[in-house]
Amino acid sequence: MIDLKTTFLLVGLVLGISISCSSDSSESLEISSAFQAQVKSLVAYPGHNRVKLHIFLEDEKVDYCALFRNGSNDSIVIRKDEIKDGIAELIVEGLEEGSHTFEARAYDQQHNPSAISVVTQGKAYGDKYISTLSARAVKDKIFITGKNPVLEWSDARDNEVALRLFYTDKEGKDRRLDVKSGQQSVTMGGYQENSDIDYYSMFLPEPACIDTFYSGRITIPAPTYYSSISIKNVVEKSGLVNEVSSQSASYIHEDVEYSSLQFKKANNEPLSIFVLEANLAGGRVTLSPLMPDNGTEFKLQTVKAMAEHRDNATGKVLAAANADFFEYTGLPLGPVVINGTVIKDYLKNEGNTYFGITTEGAPIIGYFSSSINLTRFKEMVGGGSHWLVVNGNNGAWSGDTKEPRTAVGYSRNNTVYLVVVDGRNSTYSVGVELTDLALIMKSLGTYQAINLDGGGSSTMVIKENNGFQIINRYSDASPRTVANGLAILTK
Repeated sequence: MIDLKTTFLLVGLVLGISISCSSDSSESLEISSAFQAQVKSLVAYPGHNRVKLHIFLEDEKVDYCALFRNGSNDSIVIRKDEIKDGIAELIVEGLEEGSHTFEARAYDQQHNPSAISVVTQGKAYGDKYISTLSARAVKDKIFITGKNPVLEWSDARDNEVALRLFYTDKEGKDRRLDVKSGQQSVTMGGYQENSDIDYYSMFLPEPACIDTFYSGRITIPAPTYYSSISIKNVVEKSGLVNEVSSQSASYIHEDVEYSSLQFKKANNEPLSIFVLEANLAGGRVTLSPLMPDNGTEFKLQTVKAMAEHRDNATGKVLAAANADFFEYTGLPLGPVVINGTVIKDYLKNEGNTYFGITTEGAPIIGYFSSSINLTRFKEMVGGGSHWLVVNGNNGAWSGDTKEPRTAVGYSRNNTVYLVVVDGRNSTYSVGVELTDLALIMKSLGTYQAINLDGGGSSTMVIKENNGFQIINRYSDASPRTVANGLAILTK
């Protein structure tokens, strides 16, 4: 028989009581042949410098069981009245970081131990593990005036279960959001502009861990607000913007946003950019070439006049810009297809590009040749020889001059960008080389983009309440007459 010494701090942690007891190692354990019950199983769950144990006992002859750690004679005793439905739960606190061995043995009322004990391994995590944790990275901060801000996240770290976000709302109240590991973005409703944001990541080193571990807390300084996504992308991704002078944006249709941005480059040169962003995915808007007087005769007319003639005929034009290069007779260098009607099907110069809308309504850019099947196209207009963005990569151009520029491109999600950059004005906008124009188009997220006619031809117009207005500063003394334009229309 074993003479157990009894300073028992008896606790099955389910009840919140801690038990400790030591046995006298000088006395031998006599095992009664009548006592054959045993601990059925022992399961360990890891924690923060602790381990939670489930001891399964199903025999009524068991009066209590003792738990030994790492081969020690010191034990924790779990009494029968602490065993609920054959299960005893307890948490062993204050463990050093690392693996620990736990042995459970059953005893009867005469303190006879069972013949067989059950052994398991449990792991405690501590400061060493915590030192390896880092918070998930912010992928993008989308803070647009008039909209709830959005934070986009990189992929979750290993074993990350969520991140916890803290911010102040417009009423001065503290808000908390939990972002799951698989969640790639979160909208911060009611965020107070110009206030910092804090967050940390939460981890479970093992799925069954009883404690959550936390990375260090990260502070995001109050993010910059932009008037539109297009402006944000040019400022943050083009590599051209050193200081923003002014910005504005407005929706001229639910699927068409107009943005303007004035800034200074690192060398203090000013630039002014105008962007029309048309989302074709909804099927409510499209693009189409403009011709003088909304006819088929090759001659010259301003973009504004062409837009007015087309709008008077159909009532659909929202905005437009100049398009193809041309001869002074009014003959465009490239093809023209309008609403499925082929007006011009040849090039003056081989190797020039085109922008088109297929009969399925999708934008497309390519090099034009006589072998192209024009029946695939509902709309088509010619472009220059310079392909600015090719399959998401910048085209390589060098030795060019700073000029006013016009360009068109589209993203993978069928959003078309029509862009004008003003130039030839040292105090307002100096213009861009093709390399910089490519950077601008790439920053907007275009997958394909081409250069259109520029210089004095570069013109952008928008339909307002009182008719069409030229919104950029053309570099000629008056708006230049051109061979054709490219319009955004409602269907």
